[in-house]
Amino acid sequence: MDFQSAVRTCLRKYATFRGRAGRSEFWWFALFGFGLHIAARILDRILFHGQMSVMGAGGGPAMSVAYSRPVLDGLVSLLLFVPSLAVGARRMHDIGRSGWWQAIVLAGVVAMVVPFLGMLVLLGCVGLLIYWFAQPSEGPNAYGPGPEPAAG
Repeated sequence: MDFQSAVRTCLRKYATFRGRAGRSEFWWFALFGFGLHIAARILDRILFHGQMSVMGAGGGPAMSVAYSRPVLDGLVSLLLFVPSLAVGARRMHDIGRSGWWQAIVLAGVVAMVVPFLGMLVLLGCVGLLIYWFAQPSEGPNAYGPGPEPAAG
């Protein structure tokens, strides 16, 4: 599956958590989302930049901090949240696992309460998901016959 087909498929199946998605569909959509986030951050920086003064102990400005409001990046995050979860669930189905395995990242986030150990748990959870997402497709399984080949 090529880049355009993968993006079209994932956006067409915006909230479809059933079925299967091949590696190329998942990774092309991940690249699309990454590129969209980068573009949104650049536009945020250009359109919504500004200066913020932090007051010093004597009441005068101690330093000036540049900041950017992530307006467009936040919008991109909201728009891509559901299709990213959906294609992730379909990808997990492709290797014979439940889409709920994506929730393992929540365990890592909760573990972040413990400073160093929490970071290790989170990295381990994310690493496990990336490993699974990179696995080749299985034959027919409980989730269906397999991902559809690219429409020529």
